[in-house]
Amino acid sequence: MPKNIKVSEIMKTNVAYATLPGSRDEVHTLLKDKKVSGVPVLKDGKIVGLSAGQICLEILKRNSWLC
Repeated sequence: MPKNIKVSEIMKTNVAYATLPGSRDEVHTLLKDKKVSGVPVLKDGKIVGLSAGQICLEILKRNSWLC
């Protein structure tokens, strides 16, 4: 990877995210629709967590609320 590359050159600016309060179904749909492996979780406009795709999907299969 090039050494002098700026983050802005490789990062997206229109990032998919989940919000609290929210539901696991909303997160699951977001992951599938956006075809991403994880999303930041926001509450009142601040990052409070990360919902990582594969872990979240495994938890969803077990009917747990939080992912």
